[in-house]
Amino acid sequence: MKNKTKYIIILLAALLLMIFSSTVVLGKYFIEKQAGTFDLEISALPRYTLAGGIEFNNIIKKPSSNIVSIIFGYTDDYRHQIKDVSGVAVDKDQNGNIKAYHVLDSDNSTYTVYILSDGKIMTNTDTNSMFNNLQKLQTVEFLNFDTSQLLDMSSMFNFCTNLKSVDLTGFDTSKVTHTTYLFNRCKSLETLDLSDFDTSKVVNSYGMFNGCNSLKTIFVGDKWSMEAVQTDTFMFSECWNLIGEKGTKYNFSYTDATYARIDNPPSSPGYLTYKAS
Repeated sequence: MKNKTKYIIILLAALLLMIFSSTVVLGKYFIEKQAGTFDLEISALPRYTLAGGIEFNNIIKKPSSNIVSIIFGYTDDYRHQIKDVSGVAVDKDQNGNIKAYHVLDSDNSTYTVYILSDGKIMTNTDTNSMFNNLQKLQTVEFLNFDTSQLLDMSSMFNFCTNLKSVDLTGFDTSKVTHTTYLFNRCKSLETLDLSDFDTSKVVNSYGMFNGCNSLKTIFVGDKWSMEAVQTDTFMFSECWNLIGEKGTKYNFSYTDATYARIDNPPSSPGYLTYKAS
């Protein structure tokens, strides 16, 4: 009888230890998740591809082009913001795996558009004209936006004349060949951080920063290169306020890719400022 009782006590103790250990592990998980240190395995999420740039642009403009902010994110993070708002499909296959939600702002005239998915949002091979002519657009947040298959960024922000800030850090541009008119007439931008841009395969940078007449600083990193560029006319045309890292000012004689390098006068003057990526 004593042996049986002893055996039961040992089993109970082992069971309690297992429960306690599980509680500690789960508690640690929730604490770390709340603290933002628990790293979810993003690669396990499904991946969905956006419509091409021009098609995307046409879709989001249909309800209204009075868009001041666009946010790419995960659906669960914005359920409160999109409550009672119907979404429209903006994925390549038009099956609703990625949806755009137009939320009317407090001024009752402009919109914040949420581009949301339960999975990872992948760009199409082109973002050509994606935000073209959204002249009220002020900010874009790329919180769920994978550019690893992107080839053509032409006119992506073309004529976004009120765009004040855009965070492009983390963009994978290693396959991109065209940046034609990428920021054309973005005349409200004062700073651009392109420190993560890999431009080693870019062959056409025609008018890339054309008409960005408020732009003062462009940050680039170690992957910035213009060696493959074949067409670069008007790359910096009308960038009157642009100044390189060591003080090189805009020169009307150099509007192509000649000064598309980190500023190091007198031997190598440029319009760009180095920032480690």
